[in-house]
Amino acid sequence: MKKRGTVLFAAWCGALLFIWTVIPAFAQGGGPSSFVMSAEVKQQLNAMRMEKAARTPAQKKMSSQLVHAVKARRGELKQMGLSSLRPGVKVEDDGTVLVDIKARVTQGLLADIEGLGGV
Repeated sequence: MKKRGTVLFAAWCGALLFIWTVIPAFAQGGGPSSFVMSAEVKQQLNAMRMEKAARTPAQKKMSSQLVHAVKARRGELKQMGLSSLRPGVKVEDDGTVLVDIKARVTQGLLADIEGLGGV
């Protein structure tokens, strides 16, 4: 899951960079030679790097999308300058999220999940 989250994060960064830099350059009649990264894009990419570097060991094991969803609900993304980031996680009205857990299933694990409100 950690590798998948890293790949998704890198893909999102690449898409963001492309959308904010390459497309406007071509739309204005330019081409690859007119490629210029705006200060806003640089700031957001830097903020994303800092957010990822500041993750706790537990957050590093989670999907980036899930970490971003939690931080968005707390208002932390806005504080970091990432208010335009929209995590691709559906959060229910009661604050829960449907997740897949990959683990060796034991009675103890099932009891822990149920004890935390999982089903």
